[in-house]
Amino acid sequence: MSYANSNSCQQRLAGIEAIDYFLVQQWQTQLGGHLDELTFHLLLATCWSQRQGHNCLDVDWLATQTLWQHPEQDESGFSFPAIDSLQASLRALADKLHQGVPIVISGQHIYLQRLWQCEINIAKQLANRASRQQVSAESQRRLSDHWQALFGATKGDDIDWQQVAVANALGRPLSVISGGPGTGKTYTVTRLLAALIIAEPSPVRILMTAPTGKAAQRLSESIAAAKSQLIEQGLSGDLLAAIPQQAATLHRLLGYRPDRVGLKYHAEHQLPCDILLVDEVSMVDTAMMARLLDALPSNAKLVLLGDVDQLPSVDAGCVLADITCRQNSGYLSSSARLIAAISKQEVPVADDTMFDYQTMLQKSHRFAGDIGQIAQLVIQCQGNQSWQLLARSQPTNDQQQQLAFDNQVQLVADDDWQTWLRQAVISQYSAIFNARSLTDAFAALASFRLLVATRVGERGVEQLNQRIEQLLAQHLNQANMPSDRQIKPGLNYRGKAIMVTENDYGIELFNGDVGLIWPDEQGRLMAWFDEQSDGQLGFRRVSLSRLPPVEPVYAMTIHKTQGSEFGHVAVLLPQQRHQLLSPELLYTGITRAKKRLTICANQEVWRHALAQRIVRFSGLKSRIEEFLD
Repeated sequence: MSYANSNSCQQRLAGIEAIDYFLVQQWQTQLGGHLDELTFHLLLATCWSQRQGHNCLDVDWLATQTLWQHPEQDESGFSFPAIDSLQASLRALADKLHQGVPIVISGQHIYLQRLWQCEINIAKQLANRASRQQVSAESQRRLSDHWQALFGATKGDDIDWQQVAVANALGRPLSVISGGPGTGKTYTVTRLLAALIIAEPSPVRILMTAPTGKAAQRLSESIAAAKSQLIEQGLSGDLLAAIPQQAATLHRLLGYRPDRVGLKYHAEHQLPCDILLVDEVSMVDTAMMARLLDALPSNAKLVLLGDVDQLPSVDAGCVLADITCRQNSGYLSSSARLIAAISKQEVPVADDTMFDYQTMLQKSHRFAGDIGQIAQLVIQCQGNQSWQLLARSQPTNDQQQQLAFDNQVQLVADDDWQTWLRQAVISQYSAIFNARSLTDAFAALASFRLLVATRVGERGVEQLNQRIEQLLAQHLNQANMPSDRQIKPGLNYRGKAIMVTENDYGIELFNGDVGLIWPDEQGRLMAWFDEQSDGQLGFRRVSLSRLPPVEPVYAMTIHKTQGSEFGHVAVLLPQQRHQLLSPELLYTGITRAKKRLTICANQEVWRHALAQRIVRFSGLKSRIEEFLD
């Protein structure tokens, strides 16, 4: 099978893009001419796999697969042979490769050279940081003097994993603290930063970062609240002053500018810090993690926070999943002794573990009811049990279908979605337009959000936001209402919720930032964004003429919500099966809810979603093991 050009290739192979075809054509020329059919498609699959989020192409997985079929074309796609034929093709390709071709074959994996190098760099640096350093007797004494102020009196006989996480991180160049929403990751890490300051007699420079602006803002707010709590518990404000008030996005931390080649901070010009805290690490892709580690001084401590069960990064990689275990498997004997000496917590010992640097927080302090149960059943891929739990919350025919319900969780019948949507929009979003102040309007916006899986289609972001604007206009606009208070679908109006869709470094607005259109003191419509400054939440205005591209945000994709939380979340799933649906997607959406959760879905789509666990191919974990050996 050969292709006359990129168009014929794309017509035959759904999902292949023109850039894939042209890259493989270029490599074919560099390798001396014509490639056989199987090798050509192996290289196409290598390009394609990166867009699917993989670091590499796994040849074992590829064996006997048929990829790239058009749903309505019988003569489409390509069927790969059994593993023996693939391995023979792989060996032949390896013999042809030379330095000028950016392809690397490692075992049963085919890499684009850039991602292979990123994996090597990450593995080396994390392995170098994985060993423990000594915590001096003097540091342990100071920590003992302050431990009760950090955590209060120990209650019960159960292991306090928050105390374990802090004690285990002391003396470590690398610490990973993982756990689901409500398990107290920022509570714990604030106490860790305080403990590191207490243990270190000389001043320390701390930097905090997260992948997105919203995640950085939430980290800043959570750290500020935890610092205030520590001061109330008796810790000195002067001692806590070294913990920053503000977290930066990763791009801002590393000094990315669109008008400049490269980053400000890199291997030759590293970050000025002694401790780097990174939140929402599940969102960090392989290439970004490699850049971050290059920019981090070798003597700086690295603290990583995240929820391994959330959606992985948009770009290639699954770094957090590769460097963590989904449960506390135990600690090396030396670590267990230090944890006991500092925190008085007795932890299991496992002298064969490679995850000694990790602590998983296990108790959720937020989800005590049905939301927590649903989230756990979803991430465990329990389709039947989770649906049964949801079905118990569905109103019967003689019950009023409304959002003002007593239960934490409610299932809305899929056939009733349009009636439900109208009620949800009117009951939840009207408060934005009835607000008397910008503060009240932002509070109303944060109290509810409609989350969906896709951008396109009847239940996608684009159509839903248009529909919601029309519903709000029909309900709220009145004949005698002043023009400046009316909702004007497709235009700017008072109370319009917006989300930035492109980065603008000039005015420091970034993809995913959420704001409101609201009048200023002179009655002029402006865009307003909430921001943290010196530990205080405030708002900044941006002229509408200066705004980067934005879109309405009454409905948003679940991908865009990572790092956010809302009082009440409604998840509206497609009516048909969709490739984007997965347990990780549903778990991420569900765990954005602080108090209430509404699900609108049918059982077939729900069960399909829970059967589609995200798998990303990577060699990072095995490379770390090699460097540790």
